[in-house]
Amino acid sequence: MTSTRPAHGGAFYLSCLTAFLGGMALAAQSRLNGRMAGHTGDALWAATFTFASGWALLTLGLLMRTARAGLANTYRAFRSQHLRAWVFFSGFFGASWVTAQAFAVPLAGVALFMIGAVGGQTGAALLIDKFGLGPAGRRHVTLARIGAVLLALVGVSLAVSGRLGTTGPAVVVPVLAAVAGGAAIAMSAAYNGRLNVASRNFMATTWINFTWGTVALVAICVVRMLSGAMTWPSWGGAPWWAYLAGLLGVLYVANSSVVVRYLGVLLLMLMTLAGQMSGALVFDALDPAMRRYLTPVLLVGVVVTLVAAAWAAYAATKAPTESAG
Repeated sequence: MTSTRPAHGGAFYLSCLTAFLGGMALAAQSRLNGRMAGHTGDALWAATFTFASGWALLTLGLLMRTARAGLANTYRAFRSQHLRAWVFFSGFFGASWVTAQAFAVPLAGVALFMIGAVGGQTGAALLIDKFGLGPAGRRHVTLARIGAVLLALVGVSLAVSGRLGTTGPAVVVPVLAAVAGGAAIAMSAAYNGRLNVASRNFMATTWINFTWGTVALVAICVVRMLSGAMTWPSWGGAPWWAYLAGLLGVLYVANSSVVVRYLGVLLLMLMTLAGQMSGALVFDALDPAMRRYLTPVLLVGVVVTLVAAAWAAYAATKAPTESAG
């Protein structure tokens, strides 16, 4: 059913703001995971700790009656076939993103990974919105939405251009992994949003996401250890704040599962990206070792990304939507 009014109002603009702040939280989480990876010796161990610690916090949260009621609501929605089984596995998509990052970054570099991931995120988000796979309903593929996607890709490419290294055939597979990882994040946001509509409790939704994400990452680590590709890490020695990455992940997933209902997946991805780029810029400015990357081209890239997110938000206020099926 087509809505007679485009997206606007307090909930819409507040969702845009919180999605942007969620992106900044992701930028902070990346720094924390990077520090943890340096101590564990493997990015997958750091990611597994992030998911597992987040899951532990959320499990404590299940002591709250409202959180348990949310799980019961979700189960009833599944029994009545309002939710399909695959929606519950949104955490697997988050684990896929982490795995793709751990695989692709050492081979292709951060810059190419970012470009591929953003392409995967935005391209998949366009299709997810078109077919109404998220809770916001169908969003038509318009010239404005395509333009915002292309502008975001230009902005990211400019921002990371100073970190591009040698390219060649060897980076094709890692870049394709980055694209797939970006698409997985978009799918995770869509399914988390549907779960949250059913559960009516963001803590229950986030617990389901972190449960399956933790299961997937632990399984991957076990397989890699048995094959000799990984060894058991040393968890001590990292600064105390590096252990807070799980908390930031909880905040991001909880927030995105709520606001995707008002923004749609594409606008959520673009707002989050704008927050990530802005947050990364701030953190680079505060880190003396990273200030050499603060070039005029990077600043222009961040500004272009912000413009792309603002353009998509403006377009959303003018375009009608169809309710989710």
